[in-house]
Amino acid sequence: MYNPDRSGTADLQIDAESSVHQSLITLANSDDITRSIVGPMVVRDLSTQEVVLLNRAFILSIPVLTKGTQSSVFSWSFGFETEIVQSFDFNANAVGT
Repeated sequence: MYNPDRSGTADLQIDAESSVHQSLITLANSDDITRSIVGPMVVRDLSTQEVVLLNRAFILSIPVLTKGTQSSVFSWSFGFETEIVQSFDFNANAVGT
């Protein structure tokens, strides 16, 4: 049986000192006001170089921000309608089999 629902959630661990974290805070604050921050989101896994495109992504939950003397990692949760995964196999022979 075919299930047309391709929606899901993605949880990302983001360092508090990163520019991505600061940008997400800005987006989250804007979304609180407008309730309209929805769009494509591209995520690249730095260890595998896998790239995932999340279509019509939106912030599901904002992490509880804490202050301290050491850097923290925060979990951001996103919802999306569909995903497209692009895997890269750098061990493959580019010429042939």
